[in-house]
Amino acid sequence: MTSKTGALETEVGNIKTEINGVASKIDAVNGEVI
Repeated sequence: MTSKTGALETEVGNIKTEINGVASKIDAVNGEVI
């Protein structure tokens, strides 16, 4: 159970990192457009 939870947390962390990366790209594009 612990290892499953740890893997899930790692997956959630990776997803958050990906979302932050996309958000940063969007911010960069918005900055260029403005």
